[in-house]
This record gives sequence, structure tokens and C-alpha cells, in this order.
Amino acid sequence: MSTSIEIGLLKLKKQRDKINDKLAEIEKVIENVEKAEEYIKKNTIFEGDPLETKVLKKYLELGNVKKVADYISELGYRITTEYKNGNTSERKYIASDISSIITNTDLNVDKELQEFALMIYEMNYTAMEKMWV
Repeated sequence: MSTSIEIGLLKLKKQRDKINDKLAEIEKVIENVEKAEEYIKKNTIFEGDPLETKVLKKYLELGNVKKVADYISELGYRITTEYKNGNTSERKYIASDISSIITNTDLNVDKELQEFALMIYEMNYTAMEKMWV
């Protein structure tokens, strides 16, 4: 074989390997999403659930921190904010508050719930990051 053909075949092999790697990633994501869907179906939000549990369950359902913040605020939950001058006030939850809850690994919640929520959060974050890069 000529050298140019060998180089061409080598390039095609590298492209095939990249495609196979991406395909494996996609299959893993699909599997994780299916597991999360099953988990969501058996985990409804109860009135007595702690705030963090409600946030994680609702995030699994909606996949959007802004919508979860709106939902939590509609339920009447407020967060205390302390200002530099020492004053405090209560305000509605915003998206960054929800993100902080989702990414906090020290929560006293069901670890499987937290893992699924964090997995979806990271997938959404990565997708948005790619969109803006």
C-alpha cells in the first residue's frame, strides 16, 4: 500500500474510535436518564419532606434550577440573606440558591436522590457550557 492510503486509513480509524467513544458516552447518559426517570416515578414530593429533599426531587422532575426556585418560592419558603452592614432579610429562592443545594454534598438526604440530581445538574451544566463556548 502507498503511504497516502495508509495515512488515510489511520485517520479513518481515529475518527471511528472517536465516534465509538462518543457513542459509549451517549449510551451511558441514556442509561442514567432512564434510571433517573424510574427513580422520579417512585419518589413523589410529600408535604413533610425537608426543603432539600423537595428541591432535589423537583429538580429531577423539571431539570431547571429557575423553575425549581419558582416552585419552592410558591410553597412559601424563604432564605435569609445577611448584608455587609449586618442587617438580614428574607427573600425568595433564586436559581443560584437551588444550584448550591444540588451541589452541596453534605446534605442529610437520600444519597441516591442526591446522586441523580447532581448527575442531571452536571449534564445540564455541561450542555449549557458547550452552547456558550
